[in-house]
Amino acid sequence: MVDPTFISPEWQREVFESDIAEEHQRSMALGRADLLAQARLRHPSPSAEILECLVDARLQTSMSAFEVLTPPNPDYRELIQSMHAPILLVIGDKGGVSLDTARELRELNPLLRYELIPDAGHGVPYDQPERLGAAMSSFLRPISALRTGAAFVD
Repeated sequence: MVDPTFISPEWQREVFESDIAEEHQRSMALGRADLLAQARLRHPSPSAEILECLVDARLQTSMSAFEVLTPPNPDYRELIQSMHAPILLVIGDKGGVSLDTARELRELNPLLRYELIPDAGHGVPYDQPERLGAAMSSFLRPISALRTGAAFVD
């Protein structure tokens, strides 16, 4: 899981009641060039190609996609507790899931491992793709070794 939207019921209501859908609708009127300029100001790290993909995806996002914000969302604590497989939770230091929440989830499920990626927000794959790849490889390597019967030394 890469910076999932694990938010409290209170925050869910705040997001739902905010103008996020209207903001999206207003941004649709700006056009691609203006959206790209805004994206470059807000997110200076990603490459131009990544920003173009994000802007194009935004332009194709239907207003009905915002229905997923309608509370109540499933309780993420219950979700984590119910999982019976190794879990990697990757969070950015400027993302939506706090380090305290990651620690709490680790206590709820010992199969969960978390990685904090510095200089990353909710868009960890765009902000720090190499660090995300390294965290995923480190997590998957011992699991892969177990599946193939290879010895693993950490």
